[in-house]
Amino acid sequence: MVMRALRQGVFGGFLKYVLMSLLALSVLGLVFMDVQGVMKGGVGGTDVARVGSESIGMREFDKFARMSLGRFNMTPEDAYNKNPKIMDEILGTEIRSRFVMLEAESIGISVGQKKLQEELIVRIKPMQNEGETLQQTLERVLRSQGVRESDFVKNYSREIIGDILLDTAQDGFGAINSDMARDLFMLQNHTRDIEFISFAQDEIKTIEAPDEERLKRLYESFKNTQFKIPEMRVLEIAYIDDSKLKDTIDVSEESLRKHYEERIEEYSLGEQRVLEQIVAPTPDKAQLILKMARDEKVPLRDAMERVLGKNEGTYVPAAPFGEDMLIGEIKDAVTNAKSGEIVGPIETVMGQHVISVGEITPPRTMSFDEVKDDLRKEMEQIALADTIYDLSSQLDDIIAGGNSLEDAGQAVPLNITALPAMSALGLDKEKKDVFESVSENDKTDKSILLEEGFAIQEGEISRVFELPSGRFAVLRVKETIESSFKPYEDVKKTLADDYISDQQRVETFRKISEFVGAVKAGKKSFEEVARETGKKVEKREGLTLGGALPAPLNDNQRAMIFESYVGDLMTLPFEGGAAIARIKAATMPKMDEQAEQRVKRIEAELSKEVKDEVFNYYVQRIGRKHPAVVNHRLLEQVYGQKAATEPQP
Repeated sequence: MVMRALRQGVFGGFLKYVLMSLLALSVLGLVFMDVQGVMKGGVGGTDVARVGSESIGMREFDKFARMSLGRFNMTPEDAYNKNPKIMDEILGTEIRSRFVMLEAESIGISVGQKKLQEELIVRIKPMQNEGETLQQTLERVLRSQGVRESDFVKNYSREIIGDILLDTAQDGFGAINSDMARDLFMLQNHTRDIEFISFAQDEIKTIEAPDEERLKRLYESFKNTQFKIPEMRVLEIAYIDDSKLKDTIDVSEESLRKHYEERIEEYSLGEQRVLEQIVAPTPDKAQLILKMARDEKVPLRDAMERVLGKNEGTYVPAAPFGEDMLIGEIKDAVTNAKSGEIVGPIETVMGQHVISVGEITPPRTMSFDEVKDDLRKEMEQIALADTIYDLSSQLDDIIAGGNSLEDAGQAVPLNITALPAMSALGLDKEKKDVFESVSENDKTDKSILLEEGFAIQEGEISRVFELPSGRFAVLRVKETIESSFKPYEDVKKTLADDYISDQQRVETFRKISEFVGAVKAGKKSFEEVARETGKKVEKREGLTLGGALPAPLNDNQRAMIFESYVGDLMTLPFEGGAAIARIKAATMPKMDEQAEQRVKRIEAELSKEVKDEVFNYYVQRIGRKHPAVVNHRLLEQVYGQKAATEPQP
């Protein structure tokens, strides 16, 4: 929770309530705060930042940044060169978390080992596969994320401490005034009626076609913006082909057994109980289920469905559990139970548990034969990854030596394919996305392929880089099609049609402006304008702040419609014309029981957003006691474009 609050930074929740900003006047300034206020100065060496007496190393930050950006298929280099502020915000998150830890340490907040273990069990338990211990589940998850267990435990401990500080800092702030929430509900749910007179611009017949000289001037004016055909490139991508590498990897029985013996403690299973359980929302309902299952011998799941129905409660099928997999409340209850007993209700953060205790198996160590297949897969994956990495280094050396892709392919297995001609945006000459018709891997890698492919010259081969899809690859520009312009004769008719359309639109708005002025001055009524122009007054009723607007209205007009007062006149542009419009009525929603419930939800959400903003402000205040110093030069050296092109001293 605390990390979510810290990541929000300048992107606080109040931004989505901008229409009601006056209601949040007291905390408005907090929205615009971020860690930049204390990120100044410099720090040398290999530390990217120093927070108080603590330092953040470049390697540590790089790992954190790659994990954060990996969800968006971006690398730190991509992010830094597109917008350095992205990396500043990621670094800011880490700095803000250090602020929290320093403050917690200064006031004596810590988390005991037992509490940490209980919290970890709650977090890891939902990810557990059948037959796994909690330790094995944790190790599997950490391997998939490339995180060491010590780092994970340290960061999770930090998050728990942060949550304690977060709850404490927010505790003094009560709920938002209900009048504020009710006003916001009214704003979001009131409806409006509008009447309008439409004018199609093609009704203007007095516009003369432009002569040849004017058309040529228009062509020269617009050819760079409308008629330019961008440079196109045909890119060849060569990636290391691992399809046959798997066949070359042989993990011996001896190697497997050695790894098994080295990690024997991982395969030790304590006493296990097969537990079937349900989780009910309230103690009284849990008691009914317990009585039905214990006294009437109704299967646990059936008892739950009889009491709660099929859409309430949670059923957990029978599965083996060791003591280390159970949180304290449940462990105490089932450890003393015999096979066949039904215990409960047991209250946890998830609800009221009723548990059927099944077979109890004594402690044991999983045999080599039981784990051999999984261990082989794991070691084969590691060996394959190591092989591909070694090949990528070999490929890099071959390319750096001036060899061609074909020559490199003799030493390193490569799969070379050509992508269709495309612009730097990935569009073909018809402005269609080239990547819509390529492989899923290439779609995933689109961003970096375009970036690398348009950073080199024809015939040049790029550096070896790792793609978001996990492949190692190089690029070569096979062909460059220079930028050009569509010929004048090909666009002459388009220019003439656009000119006439533009003039018709100008004349339409001029006429509407005269009508609006006449109605406002009292010289004509709205209805008289309709009769004079042979139009009818159209009506659209029940317009809402959200959802689609009925034609010819569109979303671009929504703000004008809902910001105007009843009776206001306005000009509404639409495709092919415009309308003179008037707000006829505004209807407030009825405040029934359902509406009041929605007001309460808005009130709760607003209260939460206020608390999050207050906590961010509190973190900023902590930062004044522990100033953060950032090594911007190191960030530029590691992630900037120069880092990839200039030799390092």
